[in-house]
Amino acid sequence: LFYQASYWIGESFFNLRNFNKALEFYSKVNNTHNYSLKAAYAEAYCYWNLEDYYNAIIKFKILIKQNTFTQFIHDSFVRLGDCYFKLMNYQSASQFYDQAINHHSGYQSDYSAYKKSTSLVLLNDYHGAIKSLNYLINNFSTSNYIDNAIFDLGNVYILSKNYDYALNTFNIIIEEFSDSEYYSLAHLKVGLVYYMQNNDVK
Repeated sequence: LFYQASYWIGESFFNLRNFNKALEFYSKVNNTHNYSLKAAYAEAYCYWNLEDYYNAIIKFKILIKQNTFTQFIHDSFVRLGDCYFKLMNYQSASQFYDQAINHHSGYQSDYSAYKKSTSLVLLNDYHGAIKSLNYLINNFSTSNYIDNAIFDLGNVYILSKNYDYALNTFNIIIEEFSDSEYYSLAHLKVGLVYYMQNNDVK
């Protein structure tokens, strides 16, 4: 009962966003107890919320090794990507986002693909970013990230000097996403691409 009570006290402090106090109680749960994995998972999120990304990485990696529950493992891959992204280690971030996609395609895969593409752009890997964004667009047409992905894809085409592809991509926003926050920006981007093509008469 002690370990179970420690876990639930930890949960209470977590819900109150007192993460340091929550850690104090989660850490009392014995590694062999039924609640140990839940406590370890919660500890990892405490460190994440405290922006202690180094300790969060340690905890999420332990969870991947010790856990057999698919959703826990997949979420740990995603959060590892997020931790490394926050630490500006974009190479490791992209690798963990990729593992999240490959481990359980569907659950958070649109988010992982989007963040992976952002990481790759920051690494100047435009080909990889284009591939990741197209994966999101082609497989998750109802995603909350869909217009973000299309707009970013247009920008990556500009960076890689694929101007015709950029025009086609921004025109998708104009024609199909009139309510998007990127609608006006897409018009500006089309004008920019024409200018860059020395075709500013249009």
